[in-house]
Amino acid sequence: ARDKDRQRTLKMEAVPVLAAGTAPGSLSQIVDPAVSQRILTLTQGDLRQAVFAAEWLFEQAHASSNVAAQTKMQMLTEGAVPALCHHLSSESPEMRTNACRVLGEMAFRNPEICRAITSHELVVPKLLLMMDSNGRCDAGLVLNNCAAFCEHSCTSMVECPGLVETFKKMATCNNSLARGIAVGVFNCLSRCPAVAQVLVDARVVEEALAPALCASGKSDQHEAMLALAAMTMANLT
Repeated sequence: ARDKDRQRTLKMEAVPVLAAGTAPGSLSQIVDPAVSQRILTLTQGDLRQAVFAAEWLFEQAHASSNVAAQTKMQMLTEGAVPALCHHLSSESPEMRTNACRVLGEMAFRNPEICRAITSHELVVPKLLLMMDSNGRCDAGLVLNNCAAFCEHSCTSMVECPGLVETFKKMATCNNSLARGIAVGVFNCLSRCPAVAQVLVDARVVEEALAPALCASGKSDQHEAMLALAAMTMANLT
């Protein structure tokens, strides 16, 4: 039944067309009706259809896709950010995960989309609410990408009440993946001059980075986290 539902949701073929009056080659104006249909499904479809639509949009927006750039800009202009924001509070863990994956992929190497995500009044607060659940890594990666590729997003993020404290807690947790993501977020934020002092004042060095550097582990992931923590500490001291 699941496969049949997925086939019904994904049956439309991607046939890109140019909007009227558009110069050929303008990525921001290429319209793919399949993308439009999936975004519409996010807002009007049932939960199962929305899950599959988000999965499809993630695949199209992924950096490995040869249509990723045009897909992401179309998603932005057609309202994918607020549509995905709605699903961040879904009762379905799968839907929340898929929504985060799409947002994170949209933000990757695209400052305009990063800014749109962090400027939305509900996206960052909803992502922070996910930090107390099994979806904290998915939510953290969205914010990591926004901070990595857009300086404006860095300032928007630290203005959200509780964000710095949430990532401080995450940086000292027992989950190595979550700890690495939190340190990565602080590393991105620390490179923004307007934000660095906020992190210093919040004692991120003493209460997040120093404990992270003392954490035990032997994996490559752990070693990467240690390197990021050391670089972040250097940025803030």
